[in-house]
Amino acid sequence: MLYPEIKLPTLNAAAQVEQFKKISPAFDWLTGEFIFNQRGKLVAADPSTTLENWCLKVSQTERGTRLCYSDKIGVELRGLPQVKNIERARAQVIRTISEALLVHRQVQCVKNFSFRAEADYALATFDIKFKNREERRVTVPFFN
Repeated sequence: MLYPEIKLPTLNAAAQVEQFKKISPAFDWLTGEFIFNQRGKLVAADPSTTLENWCLKVSQTERGTRLCYSDKIGVELRGLPQVKNIERARAQVIRTISEALLVHRQVQCVKNFSFRAEADYALATFDIKFKNREERRVTVPFFN
């Protein structure tokens, strides 16, 4: 025998499917603060809320402006409130948000967009369908 026989260990298929899940702190988007309990410890968010928070964060992060994110994370909406053609702005929002959110493997689709533009800000509201989770309705403001 030229090479020794090595018996490979068998892997449990169920253990491979189970993934490590990180705990994410709960965040209040209205106040801009993390949520603490009475003892002063961070409250953990449920998995659906964690995914929703990730989607909100990515939707408000300009691509290429932060060194801590890869160039694949974020949206490209600089100067959106100055766009005169509302349909062009709406199409740009739909395209860039959909591309940014579909990077996550848990996001199945982004649909039902509504868009409102004011003088110095814009609001985009849409539904996010997650794999094995319920749909969430999200509103994202964009400021100039």
